[in-house]
Order: sequence, then C-alpha cells, then structure tokens
Amino acid sequence: MIFLGGTPPKGISFKLPGALHRARWMAKAIYTLKIWMFRRQFTWRKREETGLLAMCIFIAAAHIKAWFAAPIAKQAPLNDLQLLKLLYQESTRSNVWKAACEKFSNHLWYLSAELVGLSFFDDRIPADQKRRLVKVLRERDLGEDLSKRASLPASLLCTHRRFRVKSHPNFLRKHGR
Repeated sequence: MIFLGGTPPKGISFKLPGALHRARWMAKAIYTLKIWMFRRQFTWRKREETGLLAMCIFIAAAHIKAWFAAPIAKQAPLNDLQLLKLLYQESTRSNVWKAACEKFSNHLWYLSAELVGLSFFDDRIPADQKRRLVKVLRERDLGEDLSKRASLPASLLCTHRRFRVKSHPNFLRKHGR
C-alpha cells in the first residue's frame, strides 16, 4: 500500500517479523519495497534505480497476490494459470518479468492432470469449464500416470507469441503428458 502511494489507517510503521510470521519468508520482497521507499537516502545510478523500480512493480503487480493465494489448494490450478498468463503477457516489459516467466515455467506441477482435479472445488471456475475438464480427463489413456507434470519449455512460454491458453482443459490437452 505504501509503495503505491497510500497510507495505512494506523499510519506507517515497520516491525520485525515474528518467528512464525509469514513475512519472514517474503523478506527479499519486503526489503526491496523498503529500499525503494528510502531510495532518496542513497546515491543511485540510473540503471540501478530503474531495476529496483521494475522489481517493485513486479512484486506489487504479481508476486504478492500469488504469495497470499498459494495456501488455498483448491484455487491453486486457476491461480497458477492466471499467474502464468500474466507473466507471459508482461514478459516483454522488463527482464524481471521475463526471468519470472522462465522460472515459473519450470514449476508447473500444479497443472498435472491429477492436481488439476482440485479445480472441481473452485467456485470461480464455471460449470461448463468443469464439464470440459471432465471430458479431457476421460479422453486420456486410463493406464497413463496422472501424476506426470505438465511440460512447457520456458523458451516457448516466454518468447513464443502464439502461446494461448484460456482454461485448464485447453492447457491439459495441449501440454499435459
């Protein structure tokens, strides 16, 4: 909120994260945002300041939402697909987005046929899409190992402009093994 120019209702204060506080796992993101807020206390080269701003924009636009949504298992497949789309769309914006896109493409394990089944419990996914997902899953070879992960090369995902995935069934049909 502070990075975006707002002030929290109780004012601005910085506290040390506690032993079990989730913020300690986001330390790099938090410290990056703090460095930006106090950047005028340092002398920066233009390239450094531009890179820091790009990182802060990435954190505010993508990382924070993905981080806080991650523990909700039934929403993981859709959240990951939406993050994948966002990273792909923004991968030409800066090296930060492209690097995140390439890294995320190596971690598509939520989009295996077995784990996409969590989508059936996600209220945000329309019934017609769930029916198409059932159809795609039924078309698969019954002897096939459903735990196999989706595979999509980073070079295709982050640089190929014809990459289009609108829903879980489409992704599963095109990229699931």
